[in-house]
Amino acid sequence: MKKVVHYREVLGHLRVGRHATVRPVDHPDTENVSNKTWATTSEIVRVDEVTGIFETLNTVYEPTHETQKAAS
Repeated sequence: MKKVVHYREVLGHLRVGRHATVRPVDHPDTENVSNKTWATTSEIVRVDEVTGIFETLNTVYEPTHETQKAAS
């Protein structure tokens, strides 16, 4: 099962086959990912445009209630 990470902001559009740039809130790999700055994900494999949930090769990302789309 993939880990779930919440994000508060996404830069640009979420597209299958591309990487996302997000501001994670609770990414467990704090050695390689800061929960205070932008992070680039692995390749996106699925996007739910209604909920904002998307899945990458490694992780499922869910928006927080405060999630906003940043200007791209």
